Amino acid sequence: MPTSSKKAIRTIMKIIFMHKDIPVGSFDIVPNTGRISSELIPENPEHLPLPVQYADDQTYALANWIRMRSISKSREDLAMLLSVYRVETPEALSFKNLGLNLSDQYWFQPEGADLQYDEVNLFIHDFEPIDLPIHHLSSFSPDSSSNGNLRKYWEIGEDSIRYLYKAGSRPFFQQPYNEVAAARILDLLEVPHVPYSVVKRDGEALSVCPTFIDSDTEYIPALDILGVSPQKKNESAFRHFQNCVKQLAIPMKPLDIPNLIAFDYLIQNSDRHYGNFGFLRDANTLAFKGIAPVFDNGNSLWYMDLTQNMRFKDQPAKPFRDTQEKQLKLAEGSALPLKNLSDDKLEQIVEESYLGADNVDTKRQKTILKNLKTARDYLKSQQSHWMPDQSIQH
Repeated sequence: MPTSSKKAIRTIMKIIFMHKDIPVGSFDIVPNTGRISSELIPENPEHLPLPVQYADDQTYALANWIRMRSISKSREDLAMLLSVYRVETPEALSFKNLGLNLSDQYWFQPEGADLQYDEVNLFIHDFEPIDLPIHHLSSFSPDSSSNGNLRKYWEIGEDSIRYLYKAGSRPFFQQPYNEVAAARILDLLEVPHVPYSVVKRDGEALSVCPTFIDSDTEYIPALDILGVSPQKKNESAFRHFQNCVKQLAIPMKPLDIPNLIAFDYLIQNSDRHYGNFGFLRDANTLAFKGIAPVFDNGNSLWYMDLTQNMRFKDQPAKPFRDTQEKQLKLAEGSALPLKNLSDDKLEQIVEESYLGADNVDTKRQKTILKNLKTARDYLKSQQSHWMPDQSIQH
């Protein structure tokens, strides 16, 4: 059968990369794959995302930043989403929705579209679930630029607040209930955090939380600051993080990070990676405001372990060390008010947080409670000989 000698013509689209109404650069993409097919041409470079701004190869850094900001390739519902929008990759899906999200003020404007941010800003405009066909601007969804492995989606509540709904995972679908338990513990520990609740839809438990960002602020994940200063030979991950915070003059309380590490030890959080803790920044002045409220605590409390295997020691940790015991050494000086976590309070939290959790039976709840008490008591013993008001510098 004869074949044509003509090569297939691939459509190219020019994108104006925007931060609110400030153009920060332009580049070309292949729309169905989202692949950047030209060099980034910077404009107003001080508004570029930090990983791009400080990179030697800004085009490569931009492609990586877009990938990290898009739906994970391991997301359960990815195939359906790609099919609906007739694209091949999560990055292409993000471009299809102008890269709009509810974490920052960056977005992608196709050349010639002549849009203003207030016309598409999802903090002030309605949007529809991403699995519906797009017919008008208000249907652009933040879901395509919400990363992470678990299935999630945004909705607008009757109070006009934007809420994130997030599912759990096999075998126990425990994460939504863990979010509630963790939030209640944080209440007693007097640590600023995002509130959580659980709803059931079609028999599935989902955690629900409001966005902590608005049109004039944005969330900068810790991951985004790590490139502002090269990591030196023999420099630990923790020290490198501290140096980047210092270079950017991010205002932080001395115990912000030690308290976060101690809390993660308490609930044995295995997934405090550099993307799910970070900082608040003024989107207009670019001035950092401080550490973001604690959020995303679901992958904790032995959420994947069989009840008989819910061991306390040698549990994995992130981001600075690989086990909870090793990482806790970086929390010296933590001053969490552990006295507020009485046995009665912990029992009440566990009993009430897992109401309706079909896969968390009484035996499993008792094991969670026992391990929480053990972690609390160990933290108390550590705090008794830590120096008060210790700086995070080590």
